[in-house]
Amino acid sequence: MISTNHTERPPGKGLLTPVRGWITLAVILQIGSSALVLAPLIGLTELARVLISVDAKRADMAWQIIKVSALCLGAGLGLRGLADLVTHLVDNAFSLELVQ
Repeated sequence: MISTNHTERPPGKGLLTPVRGWITLAVILQIGSSALVLAPLIGLTELARVLISVDAKRADMAWQIIKVSALCLGAGLGLRGLADLVTHLVDNAFSLELVQ
């Protein structure tokens, strides 16, 4: 028999509601990490352009590009680790919520 009562929620609806904010935070951290990890690739192309040039200050510019690229890579990996930590903690909290 088909129920005509549309107020019933399907099973599992709203299951992730308690952890939705944390999941959103992890996604935002992962997006930031992805952008920062791509920055050294752009830095590599700029480094090649600088090293090919005949500018007298090319060594200083090259080191500046290397420092910024390394900083972006480190920050990106740090954000990725933080996103992983958040998702693991959310998984634990969600598991505990299901047990209770």
